[in-house]
Amino acid sequence: TLLGFDQDQAIDAETLRAIIHDADLAAVAAAFTAARESGGDFRAEFRVPDGSGGFRWLISVGRHDVGKGRDPTWVQGVLLDITERRHLEERFRQVVQASPVGKLVVEQDGCIVFANEAAGRIFGYVGDQLCGMKVEELVPASLRGPHSAQRDAYARHPEMRRMGGRGDLSGLQRDG
Repeated sequence: TLLGFDQDQAIDAETLRAIIHDADLAAVAAAFTAARESGGDFRAEFRVPDGSGGFRWLISVGRHDVGKGRDPTWVQGVLLDITERRHLEERFRQVVQASPVGKLVVEQDGCIVFANEAAGRIFGYVGDQLCGMKVEELVPASLRGPHSAQRDAYARHPEMRRMGGRGDLSGLQRDG
């Protein structure tokens, strides 16, 4: 079975918590707590032992059934094995990281969620320093307003296009 328990064995929260990888416990607990407090769905990705000395990745998606008070009377959901997906994501990250071309992944709100090493060198940052920044922090002050508007327009109607159109791209390095 997925977790190594008998099919007819009930699994309570403590039993599941005991097999979740230590590095994932806080995020899983936060997801469950937020769902319990909001009465909404939960979603958490975590690792469990695979029985051969390694780990497999699982995603848990479900909902708390809250009775009187705020304590869940039971939890209904599914566990899916996403190990292959996580391995493919990691391989993709490694390929993009190794690219000599600077690459940024930016969310709709302008927050940078991934930057490869080449992008860091271009802008004068190291490691994950670009992650969490707004992309507009890398745009010269005179172009920030138009850039934000262009980014918002793209988010409303995404289509493949060259960055900067036909003109030059300008960026702001860390040292100004």
